[in-house]
Amino acid sequence: MSEWQDIASAPKDGTRILIPYPLHRGGVEIEAYEVMIVRWNGRGWVSEMAWMLHEDPAHWQPLPAPPNR
Repeated sequence: MSEWQDIASAPKDGTRILIPYPLHRGGVEIEAYEVMIVRWNGRGWVSEMAWMLHEDPAHWQPLPAPPNR
């Protein structure tokens, strides 16, 4: 897998990428992250569930290649 890169270098052409996204409990950020698949929609980062992220990610990675069958 690739190294994490600064979000400024992420593709903004609709390509799906991986980002670490902070988890929250009771409205408070905890020291844990979920890795999410997102894409840029022209206004912001959107998850696979089609909701806009409330916080801009700081880093990204390309999606890994799928496993061979």
